[in-house]
Amino acid sequence: MRFELIHRGGFAALVFATLSCSLVAQVESGYNFRLDEPIPVKNQNGQDLLLVGMQGNLVSFSFASMPDAEASIPVEEDPQLRFIFEYPDNFADIQSNVLNGNYERALLQIRNPPIELLRFLVVPEEKCNFHLYTEIYYRSLVHAGTPEVALQATRAIPWKSKNVPPSFVDHANTLLNRMVASGEVSTTSELLDILQTNLPIKQFSSIALPIADQLRLIGKNEIAENIYTALSQSSDPEVRKLGQMWTAYNLANTGRVDEAKKLFEQIGEVTQESPLFAVFCLAQGRLALSEENTTQALRFLARAMVRTTIADSYKPEIYFLMIKSYMIDGNIVPATRLAKEMAVFYPTNMWRESVIESYPEITEKTLEL
Repeated sequence: MRFELIHRGGFAALVFATLSCSLVAQVESGYNFRLDEPIPVKNQNGQDLLLVGMQGNLVSFSFASMPDAEASIPVEEDPQLRFIFEYPDNFADIQSNVLNGNYERALLQIRNPPIELLRFLVVPEEKCNFHLYTEIYYRSLVHAGTPEVALQATRAIPWKSKNVPPSFVDHANTLLNRMVASGEVSTTSELLDILQTNLPIKQFSSIALPIADQLRLIGKNEIAENIYTALSQSSDPEVRKLGQMWTAYNLANTGRVDEAKKLFEQIGEVTQESPLFAVFCLAQGRLALSEENTTQALRFLARAMVRTTIADSYKPEIYFLMIKSYMIDGNIVPATRLAKEMAVFYPTNMWRESVIESYPEITEKTLEL
């Protein structure tokens, strides 16, 4: 079996008869790194190895008995190849704590955090045992780790690899929401940058748009606008138009009415059959509200309301804007009705809290539920 062998001391290339694989493989970009501290593992034959890095889709390692000699093997090629990382003795306790939501305790039990092992998630799950342990670790970080370490781990994950389990994207989404809720704006921005760079644009948009809703609510419109700008530059026509609509919304939301109008001219008319019609109406409603045209605002917002579901991340904002429009007009009855309805569907939502803070005159009636 053939593989590339590089001797660190400059000796001639060697061939190990105990291994076999081909170097003919597609090289994936972005997986070129070298570890400061090698990671001890075993191969399928129980031999001690040291993972030292990656070159494209080639895993670089050395035998523990010959640390100066390195080999690079394409992990997708050899059906028998397997790397085995030794789990800690208390792994069962760690796993139990994570499954029961005791994330802080689990992190305390992980004495040697496997951050660098996350880099090797490019190795298919059937060829290693890295995925379970690193997923448990990352999930714990997402819920209870410090922002600095959570960021470090997120940077280490090879997001572009098809071998990274989908659960990691879900965990990153949870981390984003936690950082926004705790006011870690800088960390939120860095996380968004990592995901924008590495995830397909549609996947990124599904994560980032709900985060942008929350960022607008806490007044971090610049970060929200960065999200919308990224979507506006997509090669996917639907994602691009969606990004433009949200950009127009944000422009209106921050008082840049003329800029919003110019962007709407570029977007053009959006028909009721379009899946983007609800966002279009929301953005137009926000523009009308910025111009203090509450009649026009309510007309567009009502259209957005009936075209959205309870699950849509921006629906609570529609409630808020309609309540605001009614209150500007002094129509407290429909405003109260909407506030009560909102309390049923979104009892803990940030936009409902904003309604309570902004309009104390309808709060008491709303809280009668």
